[in-house]
Amino acid sequence: MANNSSRRSTIGDGGTALVEVEYVDDDGLKWKVLIPEHDKSHPERGIVVGPPDLLFLELPDEVHKRLHNGLYDRRLIRASDLRRRGQEVFAAVQAAYRVDVARVTEAYDR
Repeated sequence: MANNSSRRSTIGDGGTALVEVEYVDDDGLKWKVLIPEHDKSHPERGIVVGPPDLLFLELPDEVHKRLHNGLYDRRLIRASDLRRRGQEVFAAVQAAYRVDVARVTEAYDR
């Protein structure tokens, strides 16, 4: 569900006001997007602020979702957010795979 954010900007000659909102899509991915201030009913149509689409990594769906949302939860939304926060990026990747390591370990216990 979309939530209002404190960021506001304008684009175009008409000065259309945009606001940053957060929402969760049908796949459970958390996004921050820019949408027109006057119509907040369709955040899925907004301009993605971040995190970036990670589909090019070709990760399994569960890992993709955990990584994407892990980056979001750590507020690693924009490229500028990554500066001097490499350890947090590493932690997000590590957490995304942690469940898979547990599954492999479980297989040995069978």
